[in-house]
Amino acid sequence: MKTLVWASVVPFGLYCAPGGVAAVEVKEDASGRVILSNEAISLAFNLKNGTYAITHKATGQVVIDEAGLSADCWGNAADMHFKWIQEAVKDVFGEGRRLVLEMEHGGTRSVPVYLFSFTLYAHQGAIIMGFGLRNPLKNGVRLFKAVPLAHARLFSGKPLDVPQTLNGAAGADTPRVEAKSVRNCSNSLLLTGTLGGERRSIVWGGLAYKEFGKWVELKTSTLEMWAEDPVGRLVDPGQTYFSEDTFYLDVTQQDPFVALEQYGLAMRAANQARPNVYDFPRL
Repeated sequence: MKTLVWASVVPFGLYCAPGGVAAVEVKEDASGRVILSNEAISLAFNLKNGTYAITHKATGQVVIDEAGLSADCWGNAADMHFKWIQEAVKDVFGEGRRLVLEMEHGGTRSVPVYLFSFTLYAHQGAIIMGFGLRNPLKNGVRLFKAVPLAHARLFSGKPLDVPQTLNGAAGADTPRVEAKSVRNCSNSLLLTGTLGGERRSIVWGGLAYKEFGKWVELKTSTLEMWAEDPVGRLVDPGQTYFSEDTFYLDVTQQDPFVALEQYGLAMRAANQARPNVYDFPRL
């Protein structure tokens, strides 16, 4: 088992492990799963039923399973077929690979093709998620809602002991720590608690903001997050739209303060923000 070493303030998603550089890879196995992985995390997507699982490789624990995809009321249970491609990525977060999934209805040509992306970077534990739409129809269609993380089961349904949550209000609400495992809010959530006597911390929510609002939900041991616009993004016939809006999910952390610091640094980079920050104590 590899040894993890974390600093209290580190660059976005930095995963420190001994040895050389481990590449991000995408491959399809004999069981019909396409697997996106690096040295920290693995995401396995089942092409047959449209669900995926996320494994923390340092511990071998499946942190999330039975997660699905949906968009505009169409989901992985609605006779959808799935295809995938991969592509290299090099941006402000470093080098990595992106898995792009196409969700297409198997029986009707009145439904567009919905697109979902999952990106991993070398030495980083966070997964970046995106969404879009390809319109093969003769009329324009609007994308109102995209859910890259739907009904995702956390820790095989085992609830955390002494759970606490903190909402990422981003000026829209008041940040509050609440000692409960059911919560719905805008932007993001931090969940921290203990499982088997060990602390675990999960952060999920919006990353890059451009056109859509972001919402997150926790229902005991189930996570969701989605983007929504009541007007919708119009996509003309024959066009492909991939939103600049993205999501963030990190299941690799124990310390909630480190988890939030990583998320904040990622948001700063993704939105090219330049906040006035200080790193010294203040009373």
